[in-house]
Amino acid sequence: MCNPNCNCIDCIWDRLIENQGKAFLTKTRKNFSYKVENNTIHFIPGEISQEKLRSQTKTAIENSLSLRLKDYCPSDYGNGASSYRWGILNDHRIWK
Repeated sequence: MCNPNCNCIDCIWDRLIENQGKAFLTKTRKNFSYKVENNTIHFIPGEISQEKLRSQTKTAIENSLSLRLKDYCPSDYGNGASSYRWGILNDHRIWK
């Protein structure tokens, strides 16, 4: 990592790896977790009623960093799993 408060993609990705399997929340407070395999995050639903969650590549997460900087809402993230990308990038364990 560059420094403890760095939000470059490599530091974000390191924190994502470090926190995989832990509980996260979407903006609407739905629980989820994820696992990281290679350069892909596989989201895991916290509730049976949740839709089937998608996988997201490191590149998709990187493309979302500029949206996080502007404090955009989940619907602005687009391209699938937007609520879950918003959830991880707005969590204090991931975004410093």
